[in-house]
Amino acid sequence: MFLLTYPLGRGDASFGPITLGIRAVAFQSGSDVSRTAGILSFEVEGEWWATPQFRSFPGVGNELAPEMLWAFRYHRVYFQGIDGYAMPLSEGAVSNTFLRTSAGRSWENFWATQVQFDFNSAVVTPSGTTVRGFSMIPEVAYFPFGDALLGEIGEGISIYGPAGVQPTTYALLEIEFRGD
Repeated sequence: MFLLTYPLGRGDASFGPITLGIRAVAFQSGSDVSRTAGILSFEVEGEWWATPQFRSFPGVGNELAPEMLWAFRYHRVYFQGIDGYAMPLSEGAVSNTFLRTSAGRSWENFWATQVQFDFNSAVVTPSGTTVRGFSMIPEVAYFPFGDALLGEIGEGISIYGPAGVQPTTYALLEIEFRGD
């Protein structure tokens, strides 16, 4: 993961933490080519940060998170989510219930547009205060190799407790290693 602070190029940036997880599929219907498909899986994900930077990135540290992942697709329209609980394993990390849900539509074979809604029960502000957070981010996703590589970018709004509405830039590059 690559973390940045605003403004880009003038704020702090860092690689970390490294995230690994083990996932088990509880239910799956349909396939990549069927008109409808659905999946429900469970994952235990761990994050490890060799050089935590609590001052620059408050609330980020070593943690373990049991998660439920779900998705439903009808033709090119889909709904998906990751819901879980982050348990801190080191200084700096905080206990946090999170709900991340998105709805979108795929275009051609490699592109999708979606809107993502994120709720976090504990977001640590730069001043060290813990508040609830909510974000709504319209995004464009690119997945040239199916599930193996995913890139997302979006611009939206976030609400962090009494700080009010703030602009949010979201970027993600995810590589998935499969043990098929």
